[in-house]
Amino acid sequence: MHARTHARTHALDLIENTPLKSLLFVVVVLLLLAPAAHAGLNDPIPSPFTKQVYSVPGIVSDGVATVISCSSALSTPLNVGVQWFKKDGTPADGATGLSQFTIPAGGTVNFGSNGTVWLPIDAVMPGGATLKNGAARVLSTTTKSLLCNAFLVDPNNDPPKLLMHLPMMRGKAQKGD
Repeated sequence: MHARTHARTHALDLIENTPLKSLLFVVVVLLLLAPAAHAGLNDPIPSPFTKQVYSVPGIVSDGVATVISCSSALSTPLNVGVQWFKKDGTPADGATGLSQFTIPAGGTVNFGSNGTVWLPIDAVMPGGATLKNGAARVLSTTTKSLLCNAFLVDPNNDPPKLLMHLPMMRGKAQKGD
């Protein structure tokens, strides 16, 4: 027991009396001052929303537009938001990355990463970021009676020369998870 205590004390003396102590101090300070990492789809849900209804991987806005089209099956208006994220999980506009729109009862709105000549976009991704790879999440205050679809579209032609479906996952889970 006495030998173990002596060895521990000797190790602490080495740390206190070497440059290792200074290095350890610098590492601790840098870790404390480092900005929080962004998780994107796992970030807290911004107000006024309370639910993450869908997750959409594969968002692109470089030469194409990503459109998330949502319809409400409710008999009252529904406030819906789409939060756009870059590849690294940070918001597309550097702030919240949130575009939102109130869907009229029984109505449909289109959220877009950018505008298109073929389809009217009701709420555009803020900041106008060019995304070669990203994700989005559809937010609301309810998970019921909100129907959404996501697709990539050629923004410059009517009719579009490209129209490709994107997968949407309920909440944060993919089938098979």
